[in-house]
Amino acid sequence: MPSVRKKLMFLAGFSASLGTCILIAAIMATDNWITSSVHCMANSTGNATGELQLRYGLFEGVREKLGCPLLIDDGDVKVMELFGDTNSAKHIHIVVILFTVLGLVFSFLSTIVTFYNSLSNPYETICGPLSVYACSSVSCIVMFLAMILFVINTKVNDLSTILVRNSVPQTTIELKHKSDSYGYSFWLILLSLALNITSIVIVYTYQHANYTKQKEQQRPTEYAPKDVLMY
Repeated sequence: MPSVRKKLMFLAGFSASLGTCILIAAIMATDNWITSSVHCMANSTGNATGELQLRYGLFEGVREKLGCPLLIDDGDVKVMELFGDTNSAKHIHIVVILFTVLGLVFSFLSTIVTFYNSLSNPYETICGPLSVYACSSVSCIVMFLAMILFVINTKVNDLSTILVRNSVPQTTIELKHKSDSYGYSFWLILLSLALNITSIVIVYTYQHANYTKQKEQQRPTEYAPKDVLMY
């Protein structure tokens, strides 16, 4: 049976890993990754102009028409259905989804390992702290990459304009991307990174303290205090 200290430390790591899983699931499920404003103009003279606001996440979103008469009405947005033909923006978005799923999977594995270690002392190295380090690190890396790729996709490939273009029935309308504002779903990725790092730090703290204690117990007798040697 594990010691009380090990139980407490690994339960703390379990709580951090479980919190990461819940957080990443919420990040994937919510549609507040980004809110974009797109200016629309019906012709070169500037007639029938307006603005559309698009808020979306990995799978779904909401559009709101702000005075642009030629755009379709307000409503829900199915992100994957609006990419149209295969292009780099679609490929990058799929990679972002895959990285986020991997982040969830490895956080879940870290949760299992930390909980298992709080109940027993596994003989296999892969089931111990090494597994926690590996799983939490991979989750941290892929979530950070998902964050970076999403920004690249929205900035370089102008993802918001693509989604608006494919939801507009008129092919002659001119669109101009105005601004982006990243929402709470996007910034929660930073919190998931912090929780993954917290899980690693907790387990490392326990392992380091345990290693130090073992070293002290293995000290040669010549380094023992003189008053102890007298007896």
